[in-house]
Amino acid sequence: MSLIDASEIRFSRFSLSDSFGKVFTWKGRLFRGIYPDAKDLAIEFFSSGLIDALQTEKLIPKTTVTDYQLEGFDLILEHELIPAVSYPHEWSFTMLKDAALCVLRLNEIALKFGFETKDCHAYNVVFHHNQPLFVDIGSFVKGTDNNVNLLCYEEFLMDYYHPLKIWQSGDYYTAKRIIADETGLLPHKSYLNIQFGFPLKQIGYFFIKARKGIFRLLNILSQKNKLKINAIYRKRKQVKHLTNLTKSLSTPAKKSTWHNYHNEY
Repeated sequence: MSLIDASEIRFSRFSLSDSFGKVFTWKGRLFRGIYPDAKDLAIEFFSSGLIDALQTEKLIPKTTVTDYQLEGFDLILEHELIPAVSYPHEWSFTMLKDAALCVLRLNEIALKFGFETKDCHAYNVVFHHNQPLFVDIGSFVKGTDNNVNLLCYEEFLMDYYHPLKIWQSGDYYTAKRIIADETGLLPHKSYLNIQFGFPLKQIGYFFIKARKGIFRLLNILSQKNKLKINAIYRKRKQVKHLTNLTKSLSTPAKKSTWHNYHNEY
């Protein structure tokens, strides 16, 4: 085993509050140090076939287990280094839509192996050769029967679907500024305020509260064995529903200020 000198590495500023591990660069290469408590889970990602399946469909960067050692970590993974990283506020409508479909397909596959993502926000996705890749394998958690609903369901709506709907309606300015906020998600209520006037937004408030209430109720009934629910089947249905919603989105007809920039100049 090779020991990495801690003075030679640089931790990523995007990986400081991750309970799974920390991403760092060393000698021009990209690694992720896995904390002792997360080592077994990380190994299971590989032994279960999850990583191979995701890499086969090019949904994550190439990732391997190394024999390197670094103080504070029990396992070191190496990730394929993406040479040029773009961020969500720099993407086109189609790129954001492709990223959304990427995280849904990722969860569809993960569920087959008993996993799902606890979060799926767009800052966990990068593009490489026009292909969206989900880069935060620390977001994967084991699915349990204690939660019969997709963990990232609400986050997906707030971070992908709702901004895309606003963008599709022609409000490019608002959509881009929502996407650019890397510290928060667009609240459902704010989305309804932007998209609909009274009384439609009030009806929307009701449906959101009702959906969340139903989700909580199903979890409670399932945990207390009052209702038999196939959690994996239900989550797959939710992934399919979100996928169909996303695929139905069409490129906005209205063009941005810069759509003809190169032709003009």
